Amino acid sequence: MNGNIKSLSRSGYVHDGISMDPIKGLIDDLTLEYRGNRLVKVSDNVGEETVLTSNDFKDVSNVNISDEYLYDACGNATADLNRGIAWVKYNCLHLPTTIQFSNGNKSSYAYDARGMKRSVQHAFSLSGIQIPFGADTVENTQSIQSFSQTDYCGNFIYEDAQLSRILTPEGYIETTDSNGSIANAGNWRLTYFLKDHLGNVRARIAAPNFNSPIPSPPPSSPPSSPAYTLLDTTDYYPFGLEISTPEGLLTSGNNPYLYNGKELDRMHGLNMYDYGARMYDPQLGRFHTVDPMADDPLNIDFTPYHYVTNNPLKFIDPTGMVWTNAGGDTLTAAQHEDVKVYIFYDPSEDGFTEQAMKQYDEAVEQYGEGAVALSAATTEKEFSQDWGDMAGKEIETVNLDYHGSNQAVHLDAKNGEYIVSTGNGKTNVSGTSGTNVQDLPTPKGDISNAQLNLNTCKSASTTQHPITNGRTLSHSFTLYTGFNTVRGTKGGVSYYNWYHKGPYMQAYPNDGQWIIHRKAKK
Repeated sequence: MNGNIKSLSRSGYVHDGISMDPIKGLIDDLTLEYRGNRLVKVSDNVGEETVLTSNDFKDVSNVNISDEYLYDACGNATADLNRGIAWVKYNCLHLPTTIQFSNGNKSSYAYDARGMKRSVQHAFSLSGIQIPFGADTVENTQSIQSFSQTDYCGNFIYEDAQLSRILTPEGYIETTDSNGSIANAGNWRLTYFLKDHLGNVRARIAAPNFNSPIPSPPPSSPPSSPAYTLLDTTDYYPFGLEISTPEGLLTSGNNPYLYNGKELDRMHGLNMYDYGARMYDPQLGRFHTVDPMADDPLNIDFTPYHYVTNNPLKFIDPTGMVWTNAGGDTLTAAQHEDVKVYIFYDPSEDGFTEQAMKQYDEAVEQYGEGAVALSAATTEKEFSQDWGDMAGKEIETVNLDYHGSNQAVHLDAKNGEYIVSTGNGKTNVSGTSGTNVQDLPTPKGDISNAQLNLNTCKSASTTQHPITNGRTLSHSFTLYTGFNTVRGTKGGVSYYNWYHKGPYMQAYPNDGQWIIHRKAKK
């Protein structure tokens, strides 16, 4: 009902009953029970003593309790018996501020006013401490053995007040000096991610020091040059749980950025990914707090705790909500009001992605941080939702960076996802269904003075394919939306300069001409 997962099984490596050698078998055989949409109990039919991997679901089977998960009035999970979480407290944005574990360990999170995580402090308890399940008035404040703290200052990550990582679009730069010396460039190593189509980090390669060259674009496979080292490779189950080796070991090493490129919070056995708006549980394939967009009409058929409508092989949820900045940080409603430039792009191809990032950087330079937002929407549902959620008070520009034709934006042509101007809900070539331009929701913000840039091929062409209803894509966006101007072209559009190995300053028409449509004056 509503997409709540009722059972989930995973195969991995277990002990042979006689030889104790590793053999393939079930590591999780879960049954999930609900009260409404809220998960209340999970049972695992696999005995933990046979499982070799360390990150599978751990069922506290020796405790007979009806509700293994507790919730507050807003639907946020406030206790998790199986993870050993006694209680969780949230701020007004429904982001966790304190996670108190039953054994006395504790994690405390701090955010800025926009909901962006700025720091996390982990407290390590003395032994012998026991916090009752659900007792949110009992907090371990005295019996603490030590602390560790991570601070997030944009792309700069500090561990215990020492700069440890600098995030880059391709991975990160990290210190290799155990003493934390950052003055010598030779103590820094460039680490690059190799990702799959979902943005999952599948391998890390590293140059030996800061002076090694940066490949541009990043290599599609580990290079043979001795200047680089393959650090590790990582494989995943469909919902993001890391697959272990036959020995039960995890191969991701100390890399926290894994599934969808998100940061995995491993401390105290939490093992959840931080998606910005919410924390995601890869063991169960669901969030434990309510979707901030749950009241959107497009979401009413799904549980507010679902992850990508249970289709993780095709879809991603960039933020646990929708819109992001270039760092993947979620935009709150208050942040949306300051956005002047919205960029929609196809993340499946490097040319679109690099062009979108170039557009992002240029817009930030012009308007400042917080004035630009990104959407990697590749389905009609995602695009429609993000289109309606554009809420800037003074929107200047909206870019659409996709493949296209004279009556369709190709969000994902392989899977039949289109925005069409035919008016009949079908493409004008194959007749594949699509969402009509006139059926898109009205943006919440002000687009009356904005320009829509259709950086899609042939958006103003009347000759590429036969025109249904007589309206090209650019004509329909002009007619049915409230933009001041709509820019299209009769020809193709180029994003990537293969001679110079990089994105052009802006997408440009191959025939050298943009076609500008202006809204009719009343």
